[in-house]
Amino acid sequence: MKGTISRFWWSVSPWLSGALVIVFGNCTANAAWDTMISLMQHRGGTFSWPGLISLAAFAASSFWFVRRLRRSFFPQTRRLTTENPAHTRKHLVVMLSKLRKNQEQTGLPTGLERLPGTIADNLLVLENNKQENRAKGNFETWPWEMTLRAMAHHLEKKGPLRDLTLICSKESITQLGLFHQHFSPATKDLPNFQYYVLLKEPEVANGVQLLSLDRDNCRLNSEKGWNYNDYDELSNALWGLMRELADRGIRESDIMIDFTGGKKVTGAVAAAMTFNRDIKAQYVDTETFEGLGYDLVYAVSDTGGYGKV
Repeated sequence: MKGTISRFWWSVSPWLSGALVIVFGNCTANAAWDTMISLMQHRGGTFSWPGLISLAAFAASSFWFVRRLRRSFFPQTRRLTTENPAHTRKHLVVMLSKLRKNQEQTGLPTGLERLPGTIADNLLVLENNKQENRAKGNFETWPWEMTLRAMAHHLEKKGPLRDLTLICSKESITQLGLFHQHFSPATKDLPNFQYYVLLKEPEVANGVQLLSLDRDNCRLNSEKGWNYNDYDELSNALWGLMRELADRGIRESDIMIDFTGGKKVTGAVAAAMTFNRDIKAQYVDTETFEGLGYDLVYAVSDTGGYGKV
């Protein structure tokens, strides 16, 4: 309900601000005219509380209208801004890649049977295992390592991360049992941390279902996953997710979409979701492991270059 009201307010506020400018502008003009007539008739100006209030309301509504005008009516172009490092947020959305063929049984790279526990310990063990494998000529990578690193970025210095939402391909959604097996111990010491998975549900209102992931419900069929090569389908998935989160009272400024996993289309969709919104996109550099934030912002298309609104 809260999300619906917010979207409605966003759509009507430009027109409401314009209407208020007209109303208070008329009141201010009438007050100014009365004062002018009084002065011209040598009666001296008279102090008017209604006139003063009208002037203040006119100034405030004009300021609001100009702000809304620049974001809603002016011709716009777009430019990409970069945050290094990305800002930490409470709610992380991740495009989950599928495991490699030789990892489908254990859910881990060659040489590992289990992960020790915390995210920091897991990353250390993974890095040591990677170096040992490379010394043997095995340059295998683990697709889910970047998900761990994306989470680690938002948990640094007691970061605010509260939950992780997975958007799965038709292949990776069938591997959620292994994901839960290896990831749930890493966050067991985080108070009330929760994993979610976004399911494809064409029959419901938003076309999606946000399922709280646990050991008993992580065996899912491929029909509930998403086509990582279909831009429209992924866009609908993320729009449905944003509506679900808005209905739960979650602010856009608390959401980060990580597109390190998946394919190029998933990155394009994640970036597109940040257009003129407080949502940010994130990519974890595969060499430095730094979390980089991206935001596609509107800029007024004036001659001479771009300017952030």
